[in-house]
Amino acid sequence: MPTNADIILVDDDEQILRLTEEMLTDSGFSVRAFNSPLTALASLKASPASAVISDIDMPGQNGIAFADEIRKVDDSVPIIFLTGMTSYEYAKEAIRLGATEFIEKPLKNVYTLVEIVRTAVRKREERRSLESVQSLYRALVQTGGGKQTDAFYDLQEFTIRGWAKLIEQKDTETGNHMVRIAQYSGILADALSVHPAFAGYLTKEYIQDLKLGSILHDIGKASVPDAILMKPGKLTPDEFTVIKQHVSTGGEFLDSCLLEWHEKYPDMKCYFNLGAQIAKFHHERWDGTGYTAGLSRSEIPLSARIVAIADVYDALTSIRPYKKAWPHDEAVAEIQRSRGTHFDPTMIDVFSTVTDRFAAVRANYP
Repeated sequence: MPTNADIILVDDDEQILRLTEEMLTDSGFSVRAFNSPLTALASLKASPASAVISDIDMPGQNGIAFADEIRKVDDSVPIIFLTGMTSYEYAKEAIRLGATEFIEKPLKNVYTLVEIVRTAVRKREERRSLESVQSLYRALVQTGGGKQTDAFYDLQEFTIRGWAKLIEQKDTETGNHMVRIAQYSGILADALSVHPAFAGYLTKEYIQDLKLGSILHDIGKASVPDAILMKPGKLTPDEFTVIKQHVSTGGEFLDSCLLEWHEKYPDMKCYFNLGAQIAKFHHERWDGTGYTAGLSRSEIPLSARIVAIADVYDALTSIRPYKKAWPHDEAVAEIQRSRGTHFDPTMIDVFSTVTDRFAAVRANYP
């Protein structure tokens, strides 16, 4: 998020106004401070802001009415309310009407305020970027011209990589996660292509499509709140339920893209096909205990079985908010122990012959 994000700050208490302004300015924000909602609204009309932070109880206009006026000027700007415990119900109502967050006063932690503002601004930027990429996708559908040209497929690939990069930005710990997943998936698929069980199916074209589709495996995480996705400790059962929904959310999103594509170009190849399969089924397990469809063995699409191995290897060997990175040998041993339970046993046998290539990718794309 840019450090010079432009914030409108509103509070009728001059002392709190100046203290909060100082906190935000010291954290790199550009702040426009006002003691009246009316003057703040006039400033917003004159010049857009990255976010609005406001007291919820002020003379002349309460926070709910203020939020309604803000939305008439800018329907996407994050609105963050500062509130005392006596106005808790008002804060909930304001959020229902479009406010982004509320913070209890008096402010006890500068870090909390700054992180909430940063997250709100970053999410708005992500939404704008995603809308741009989606516009590109729709332009792709509209301007395909019925020809399967190299440039046409390059545009598909650019769209997919744009989506994937936006999701990767939700978790800064993942770094080159998407690149590694594509590389791991390609290595394993290439090795499987000469195995009798898969020969003839895993063609060069399929493997290329698999590598591209694999980077969309976590696209559904766009719907997962950052507080859950980046939680440093163990997830509660309810939080894990939310996390699990990313597979169905991602699959539904890509299925809708596929439907739109095939309605316009029923005979034209689309890279989103394998991506949708992978997004929906990469958390299924060979023994049927995965989520969310509960598929088992060969019911699980081949693409998802391959990416599941790649994804777990990368997760084990990567730093996460809740764990340290595992050494390569320990990660390989853990995956091998899951042969026939979590993973396709034949695939694990083949995986065991190419683990040195996985280690090389891990070293090349830290």
